[in-house]
Amino acid sequence: MFVLGILFAIFATVFGSAIRHDTQIEGQTLFQSEARGAVDRLARDFRQASNTDASVSRIATMTSTQLTFYSPDAATPFHLRELSYRVAGGELDRQIAFSTNTGGPPWTMGSFSPWSKEVGNVASTTAFTYLDANGAVTAVPASVASVVVSLTLATVLSPTRQFTYSATVTLRTSQ
Repeated sequence: MFVLGILFAIFATVFGSAIRHDTQIEGQTLFQSEARGAVDRLARDFRQASNTDASVSRIATMTSTQLTFYSPDAATPFHLRELSYRVAGGELDRQIAFSTNTGGPPWTMGSFSPWSKEVGNVASTTAFTYLDANGAVTAVPASVASVVVSLTLATVLSPTRQFTYSATVTLRTSQ
């Protein structure tokens, strides 16, 4: 009976550990999917960045932690969107504003929506690097040909374990 009790205790410990480990892996996989989805959404939005008015830059704001740009509103023809992404407070956030006029420029932009969290646990303090057509880093909005988006994220269950998600997004050449 004593030996059987010890064997049962060992089995329960091993089985419990396997279940906890499986739960951690499942949670980490879900977190990584959310993070990749957020980076992919940002890349998809920025890839569409354009304007129909040559007097307005495609990019409104560009810093290492925030990117604001203009993009056509596919849901409503003849409208423009102003999208903004930022890394702040350990999150990648997104907000959007829509043009209030139709028919083309000059555009009148509505108010921005509140910031919405795309993904949390962002450990990096910079997210955006701007490159010109030659691949050199630039700080001039009109010279930006592509943006490198890079987020370092700490896992939920183990903050010391980090993953970096990157995407290089090239703007369309036609405006």
